[in-house]
Amino acid sequence: MIKNLLYSLFLFQLVFSAFAQVKNEPEVKIIFDSFPLEKSRNINAAVVVRLEDGWHIYWRNPGDSGMPTSFEFILPENVKVSEIKWIVPKIFEFEGYASYGYEDVAVFPFNIYMPENFIQDEITIEVNLKSLICKDVCKPFNQKINGTIRLDEMYIASKADSDLLFSAYTNLPVKNDKLKLYAKNFSDSVLINISSEIIKINKIKNVHFIPYENGIFKNSVVQNFTVSGSELVLTAEFDPFKTKVPDTLNGILVIDLNSEEGNSRLAFEVNQKIE
Repeated sequence: MIKNLLYSLFLFQLVFSAFAQVKNEPEVKIIFDSFPLEKSRNINAAVVVRLEDGWHIYWRNPGDSGMPTSFEFILPENVKVSEIKWIVPKIFEFEGYASYGYEDVAVFPFNIYMPENFIQDEITIEVNLKSLICKDVCKPFNQKINGTIRLDEMYIASKADSDLLFSAYTNLPVKNDKLKLYAKNFSDSVLINISSEIIKINKIKNVHFIPYENGIFKNSVVQNFTVSGSELVLTAEFDPFKTKVPDTLNGILVIDLNSEEGNSRLAFEVNQKIE
């Protein structure tokens, strides 16, 4: 009798846990930034995914696990959107494996473009989002969402939405105009020489190259680097089963600085030929 009761309680806990997990789906929506009344209009917007505690979603290169988050737009006639702008991801580690993504609130900015003399009073943007979300386990996360906005009146975004967009744009990697890079191919790695007339190399606390394409470089939480005078040398190890030998470095270079004002982070887009 007691065994049957304990077994029933165990089954109840399993069912309740599974039910709770299904209910804890992320909240997804499209947000728009403020814009004035104009006949020609570009609007800043973003897909926002609000995740439950402990869960994360993936960057364009997921790393050792997961899958890239992707977006398919369904647009009104004559309306166009930019590609998704990818905020610098966090590096997650699990049992020695590294993956790239976002936790808490993930913001994926994009721009909406409308032609001169666009006559519609409102537009609806539809997005098919496909991804994977992970905590102790992973599960598919596919959502169809839409956002409608009127164009015949000035739009003022809420402070919460405006703050999310502002934070997202300040955390985007920028075009590299501060670093001098030289990349050399060795049998098991690429050595990246970094120097700068603007950034003090001896103030660099950490540096990390995150590739846009998976399967070429080893995904790792820590990459080895050495500093000698005004030059830093970063080692980007190849994946033991790399899919190809690259001729360029394509990705982002994330630099953490120590300064008198405290720690700061810089991120640069990299498209560097490998010698």
